[in-house]
Amino acid sequence: MLKTEEWLLIRDLYSRGFGINEIARQTGFDKKTVRKYLRLKTLPEPQKHLEERASLIHTNLTLWKSLMRDLIPPFVSFVKSKKWVLLNSPSHKTGLFCYIKP
Repeated sequence: MLKTEEWLLIRDLYSRGFGINEIARQTGFDKKTVRKYLRLKTLPEPQKHLEERASLIHTNLTLWKSLMRDLIPPFVSFVKSKKWVLLNSPSHKTGLFCYIKP
């Protein structure tokens, strides 16, 4: 998204008679970008999807933390109990844990 100053520059150059190609050359923006922002009567507000994305990331991190809090301690106690064997022999290359009943 363009800054307000950039949008105003594009509109100013256009009002002085410069074409889209010349404005694109002078500003370094793509012709499609220049055309898009010339069509707008006002500069658009920042998009809310960034806020929604940040909220989603926060929700995912919260979920991940709760999963780790709930899953790691039982896993650690399971490993410490030594009631398992790692299936990583030549015949079992899965690297999976197998529970051994006492």
